[in-house]
Amino acid sequence: MALITRSERRAWALLPLRTFLAVVYLDGGISKIADPRFLNGSSPLSMHASVLAARGSSPVGGLLGPVQAHSFGFGVFFAAAELAVGLGLALGLFARVAAAGGMLLALSLWL
Repeated sequence: MALITRSERRAWALLPLRTFLAVVYLDGGISKIADPRFLNGSSPLSMHASVLAARGSSPVGGLLGPVQAHSFGFGVFFAAAELAVGLGLALGLFARVAAAGGMLLALSLWL
């Protein structure tokens, strides 16, 4: 009978959290890509409209000028980054790098 090591127990304990975060990030990325309004600058549900709304209330609102000017490119980047984080967490590939990327994405969306 093989003994389960501490690191294996930790990996199994973190599996539900990794699975949940993978589903959240994959859903976010897929929904951004699947919704044509997200990248349409004239839509009230677009990345551009979201940046305009957040610019006045965000603590980093002054830094959002380039994001507002290039909202299509940033929208594609955010969707691809969410998909990459979700796939990395779901497949266990570079899980720590994916988790760090997810943390940066969450922080940028929060600010």
